Formats: sequence, structure tokens, C-alpha cells
Amino acid sequence: MLDHTLIVAVSHFGRHHSGARIPAVLIGGASGRLQTGRYVQLPQSVDNALLLTSVAHLMGHPISGFGDLPDCGPLPELVA
Repeated sequence: MLDHTLIVAVSHFGRHHSGARIPAVLIGGASGRLQTGRYVQLPQSVDNALLLTSVAHLMGHPISGFGDLPDCGPLPELVA
């Protein structure tokens, strides 16, 4: 059931518009686009826009960026 699903759970604790100290959990295989069974820890300087851009890519929407970072691209650790 989760092979074709992507569930994103993000805590609201952390700094506004920054990925610092904001835990996120991605559940499911996103139709084979997301490698499962991993723990990925990113530097605290990573902006939240990269995660949201990556989620769009995993859902089949290859956008160039998100929000204040329109050309940030996805996180290479998440999107192959």
C-alpha cells in the first residue's frame, strides 16, 4: 500500500522558514522515487524550501524551487 504513497510529517517546532531543528518524516515509496529504510540527517543550515521542492519532485512535479528560494532545487539526498 505504501509503495505508491508519500506521507510527509513535519514538526512545527524550529526556526521560521529554516530547516534547522525541524524534524521531518517521509513515509512511503512515492512510486519508487524515494529510497526507503534510511535515516538522513541534513546540516542545520538547509532551508525548508529544499525539502518542499524535494517533496514536489517525489510527487512527480519537477519544480525549480519553492517560496523565497525559487531556484533552490531539491535535496540530492532525497531525489535521485
